[in-house]
Amino acid sequence: MAMPSPELEVWRYSRIAELDLATYTAGAVRTTVTGAESLPAADPALVAALVAGMTVHDVFDELNAAYHQTVAITVPAGKVLAEPIVVTHRIPLEDSGRALYPRLVIHGGQDSEFTVVERFESHPDAQALIVPRLLVHASQAARVSYLGINLLGDKVWQLGHQQATGERDSTTLLATVALGGDYARVRTDARLVGQGGTTKQVALYYADGNQMHDFRTLQDHISPRTYSDLLFKGAVQDTAKSVYTGLIRIGEEARGSTAYQTNRNLTLSEGAWAESVPNL
Repeated sequence: MAMPSPELEVWRYSRIAELDLATYTAGAVRTTVTGAESLPAADPALVAALVAGMTVHDVFDELNAAYHQTVAITVPAGKVLAEPIVVTHRIPLEDSGRALYPRLVIHGGQDSEFTVVERFESHPDAQALIVPRLLVHASQAARVSYLGINLLGDKVWQLGHQQATGERDSTTLLATVALGGDYARVRTDARLVGQGGTTKQVALYYADGNQMHDFRTLQDHISPRTYSDLLFKGAVQDTAKSVYTGLIRIGEEARGSTAYQTNRNLTLSEGAWAESVPNL
């Protein structure tokens, strides 16, 4: 597959033309997981079925599929976890020059409730590329919350893609705190396939120096009487940049659906720049 270009709408305003993949070598991700000790091991057949439903969009999805290291979290039906599960990816200085491909698969059984926190950290001088993929599946009436925290150094590129599916009467929260990285991009596709499902997307971001945060979102209403809400708030300073492009899509069968989309930005310096493109 060809490298994407800023001429493509989904990559418009991005810095993808600056990336030279040849300067990186695929490496192993240093990942730890805490808080999942009481859970049963994930069923490989279930994980394979969920991954098979992932939508491939570009060469980075293909690269993740080829080199991924998967962490799978499955919470049984009816189980409620009081404490969050924390997944931490660390990039030490010795991993400079590496391209890393973590994959996190989260499945919430019927009427389960839990939170997963995914942290991305790096040594301040580490120069690397991280291409994470997230798959969230909320079964009927499940309440699944996800928080991604970007604390990467300013020499790391992040190219993330998140896909979430909510079944009937489920509630899914997809939240992001983005503070680090040189160029940090997160694309989030949230699908509501079950009647009465709810999805919420929240992001808080700050960039200074020459940083750039890039968010692309999809609120995809497929079934009737579904609800989505999005609130992204950020600030840019010095010559930093941010991009938000969001699409609300209401399917033919999604009558009675409700959707909200809000993006608020502060430009704190004359050289800072924020782009906001909402779509329905």
